Amino acid sequence: MRKNDGQVLVAFLLLLPLLFLILIALLDYGFLFIQKRKIDNVVNEALVYASKNEANSSLEEEISTFLNQNVSDISSLQTVKEKEYFEIKMTCKLTKTFIKGLKNNSYTIIKRKRYHREEDFNGT
Repeated sequence: MRKNDGQVLVAFLLLLPLLFLILIALLDYGFLFIQKRKIDNVVNEALVYASKNEANSSLEEEISTFLNQNVSDISSLQTVKEKEYFEIKMTCKLTKTFIKGLKNNSYTIIKRKRYHREEDFNGT
């Protein structure tokens, strides 16, 4: 029997916590990415609604209500109704699953969309 029979096993056991840490970090990043995509989709849906309902007098209130119902932990929300476009500025907190406190967990999104007008498509 050789003296170095258990070296590979010891090396594997020493590296196992590092492998678990890398796996957990990848999972946590994946969950954050999914949360960001869901928020982006909700904001895009709100902007499409706003672009088609420009004449609605309570549009900003409806959009704010929609966003508050569909996105959790909104820390700031600002809707801007201009002559040519509708804009949403929003900051919300993301939920980290495993690794807490490594990085700022707030997500800020600023998007705008032009209004959907018939004359834009009729060429007049």
